[in-house]
Amino acid sequence: MRRALTMEETRKTVIVKVFIFMIATTAVPAWSALEDGLINSGLNHRTADLERLVRTIRTLQARGALSGELSDLVDSLDSTSDVSGLRARLLNLLPDVNRQTYHRERRKGFNTKPIQFRSTPNQSAPGNSWGNVLWLDTSQTYQPATNLWLQSWNDTTEQDGVTGFDDFEADTTGYAIGIDRELTQNWSLSLSLGTETTDIDSSIFGEDEVDSHRATVGLNYTRGRHFFGLSWQQSRAETDRLRVLFVPTLSGFRRLSLNSDFVTKRDGAQISYSTYLEPTTSFTVTPFVTASYSQLDTDNYNERGGDTLSLNVDTDTQSQLFATAGVSLSWLKFGETWSFSPSVTAAVEHDFESDVTTTTSRFQGTDARFVTTGHDLTETRWRAAASMSALYRDKASLSLSYETNRKDDYSYEGVILALQVRVD
Repeated sequence: MRRALTMEETRKTVIVKVFIFMIATTAVPAWSALEDGLINSGLNHRTADLERLVRTIRTLQARGALSGELSDLVDSLDSTSDVSGLRARLLNLLPDVNRQTYHRERRKGFNTKPIQFRSTPNQSAPGNSWGNVLWLDTSQTYQPATNLWLQSWNDTTEQDGVTGFDDFEADTTGYAIGIDRELTQNWSLSLSLGTETTDIDSSIFGEDEVDSHRATVGLNYTRGRHFFGLSWQQSRAETDRLRVLFVPTLSGFRRLSLNSDFVTKRDGAQISYSTYLEPTTSFTVTPFVTASYSQLDTDNYNERGGDTLSLNVDTDTQSQLFATAGVSLSWLKFGETWSFSPSVTAAVEHDFESDVTTTTSRFQGTDARFVTTGHDLTETRWRAAASMSALYRDKASLSLSYETNRKDDYSYEGVILALQVRVD
């Protein structure tokens, strides 16, 4: 026979229920979306993560391995199990893998036009050597062309998922320097280095500060109206993460701040083809296709500041394979000194393979591991760009571009400024 609640126990239960209701309706509005998703299990794929977490907590309780906040958590589950959405809020304890979407979904900017070098009368002179091409032998007559370029960009990325836990906004500023070196009349080599800084805001659930560095090598072949490109890029991102927990206890919710830092490395290769048509002397149509493959590795890391709720997170590896097809339209207003060229680009991109972020972790001081699954985004996105370029004879060019790409629940838009100077 169930024991009747005492007056003091009844008072505590009512206080906890009222407190949770106030939190859910005022301080943390994102939770209401999560609760709605849990009502229909098919709408929220993180339901499986929640079930794993509850089973883990119960297992730890049975083993007597609970301590600190974990004990308070189980007490809260026992006392308020009938309060709608309380278990949903336990997702706050899981690793915040959704901010990793920023690294997985970030794409290279458009580069659809063949590298144009100034033609010189002695390009086809006999006796050319690879030493001369690479500046090792200045006695030959061959004078390969060289472009030096600088680029800066500022962009914003947003993810609006099915729950408040999936939302974030990222602001990025970056710079790059590169050189395009002609090897022969048809072959050219591209080298570049870049760096960027990103602030990722995940609302009340924390933030990331990311410093990224990248190096790119490209080999290009041009024959007539046809352009082929092969490039390889490696990037390294150092993340300083703040994750905020709201821990349900018998006396209310407790806010904890957990800090961690880790490295994300990305290796990627891309092949591309483009050609161009000239309906008129001042109008060019450039269709293009690209195929890209990359691997993303996130190192293991340990959180600090949360006692038993701090996590030890294992290494995670993801792979991607996607293709892009599009067309660029450009116009040229020619002048003796300055020429101007506006252009627009539209493309569709499809992910043939894109692993969802899946993280294995455990609470510090315990040996029970559980899996957290990240947000699964749609496979197809639309990309577009518009730019204006000013060209000074055949010596230099300055361009300003706007780019955007969007999915159902993900969006990117950025502004890119590029300066190119011929130094041969």
